Amino acid sequence: MNKYIRSFGLQAVVQTTDRRSRNVSRFWQAFPFFVALAFGIVYVLVVNRTAAQGFQMKELERSIEDLRSENKKSEVRIAELQSLQSLENRLSEQDFVPVARVEYLTVNTPAVALGN
Repeated sequence: MNKYIRSFGLQAVVQTTDRRSRNVSRFWQAFPFFVALAFGIVYVLVVNRTAAQGFQMKELERSIEDLRSENKKSEVRIAELQSLQSLENRLSEQDFVPVARVEYLTVNTPAVALGN
């Protein structure tokens, strides 16, 4: 092309670029792509971890509710077993008889055991 430009008496401006500047230019052209790719990967990892923690939280909340329900059932069962009616039924099953007359023993003088 230079030969044709010279025939018209024009001078061509030839731009010389070395290999290094072309590589730098390619780097800056590719840099936004790799930055966007890195941000995309980080975003996917963060969203995945957050979702996994959300599922874990739901599972723990469900476990807490199950334990609370079991705790209430246990409290009701304890109250039933401690009730007077339940105690009387269990005592009668073991052949205990109700006391008809209660006598209390009173001691007027205080007694102390002495060792030798």
